[in-house]
Amino acid sequence: MIQQVGRKIELDLTRKQRLLCAKSCGIARLAYNWELTQINNAYEEAKTVCKEGSKPKCKLGSAIDWHRSLCAHKKDIPFVYEVSKCCGQEALRDLGDAWTRFFKKLGRHPRKHKKGINDSFRVTGSVYIGYDFCQIPGVGKIKLKEKGYIKLPDGTTKVPIPMATISRQAGRWFVSFAYKDDIIPAYETVCSNVTDSEDDIVGIDLGIKDLAITSNGMIYGNPKAYITAEKRLIRYQKQVSRRKKGSKNRKHSRLSCQ
Repeated sequence: MIQQVGRKIELDLTRKQRLLCAKSCGIARLAYNWELTQINNAYEEAKTVCKEGSKPKCKLGSAIDWHRSLCAHKKDIPFVYEVSKCCGQEALRDLGDAWTRFFKKLGRHPRKHKKGINDSFRVTGSVYIGYDFCQIPGVGKIKLKEKGYIKLPDGTTKVPIPMATISRQAGRWFVSFAYKDDIIPAYETVCSNVTDSEDDIVGIDLGIKDLAITSNGMIYGNPKAYITAEKRLIRYQKQVSRRKKGSKNRKHSRLSCQ
């Protein structure tokens, strides 16, 4: 059965690649905020011209129109050429989706993106995933920290994917993407292993002191890892919450808690 599968894998970036990813996030943020400012200014200007009691008329345009307008100003922003053109394009598509959700009353009014908060950019086109690497336009071939997630056809070292999103969380970079894979449904796997033997039937009693006790006498201890990790997470969250929002100390505390 062919199904669409989503993956999110941590990247092992070089210093140069980290800089390029940070610049790509900056271009995506710049394109989004720049066009949002243009739309807000046009709306405020339309409010001053319209008659009292009537609704201001302001054409938003489409993501294609916004990208054309951005391209006309690229000469004033030379560092745009250092990264893939997809960064600005996809950010403007996200802005269009944000306005659509807003007008359908499914989301709030689009707001400007802030540096260091949910930094990400999306790329399309020449995007490839291999056994232990991914290839991103404008950045190049990047090593993956987790290997073997993708089933490659025989005789191939990489497979193309429609798009990929690069994001930063607490100083760590991740790539997320979706691809189609041949997956065996869970019920088929279970049914193929079922037999009529009585030895295959086991009763399980879940408890508090012990995680589980089976009818054949097997006892499984209750792991304490979750409780320990939860206490550590609470301590880290308190440490971060005591820092001033937007300060360098808060950023350093967040990075040290990973």
